[in-house]
Amino acid sequence: MKGRAKFEVQIRSKDKVLNRKDIELLESIDEYGSINKACNKLNRSFSHAQRRIVGLEEDFGELVIRKRGGSSGGGSKLTKTAKNLLNRFRTLNLEFDGVLNTDRTITKGKVSSKEGDIGIIDSEIGDISAKIPGDISKGDSVWISIRSDVVTIKPKKNEYLDLKEKRTSERNIFEAKVVRIEKMDKKNGRNIAIIEGDIGMGPNLKSLVTIKSIKDLNVTIGSNILMSFKATSITIIPFS
Repeated sequence: MKGRAKFEVQIRSKDKVLNRKDIELLESIDEYGSINKACNKLNRSFSHAQRRIVGLEEDFGELVIRKRGGSSGGGSKLTKTAKNLLNRFRTLNLEFDGVLNTDRTITKGKVSSKEGDIGIIDSEIGDISAKIPGDISKGDSVWISIRSDVVTIKPKKNEYLDLKEKRTSERNIFEAKVVRIEKMDKKNGRNIAIIEGDIGMGPNLKSLVTIKSIKDLNVTIGSNILMSFKATSITIIPFS
């Protein structure tokens, strides 16, 4: 059954999760220079907004600098931490706006190890090596989005079978059987198609390729191929 995945971007620190409503509040404070004015604009309770900000600051750090009264009438402004969070949230939204309009494989899993910003995710399609955001830790559950345009295909030949054992830039390599080839409209002047490969577990993996590549590699329904993608080319977000 086909369907479109729906995502709500969230940013987590320790036990707190910054969501879209929190971002709207911070954006309004930044625009109007006042928590009270922001709440009036958003039709929200001032006292609830105050408590929410204080609660978030316990885990994220100071978000709002408050100035009381005085000749200038007081006001509030965002800290550098808050502005960085706004930028991160907007970036994630832009990424997923693109993701939701691209053929992709969506799966979920749990971070089983993490060293620096690279980790291993135990996913529905097997172990995935991925660049993992700093706010996600070992043991966290995540969504994994693999865009079809970052997945490459190769014929399953002996010279490729030892790739999994080597240190290559494409550290995620799966053996697959082609179950669907769907020709699409031209993109950037090229005839393209979606290849869907059954890797034996979880959702099928999708790859966006040119018709020429399909012919050159002699790929047909039932062909055995290798499908691969780089650890740095997929998107990871917290699953809640």
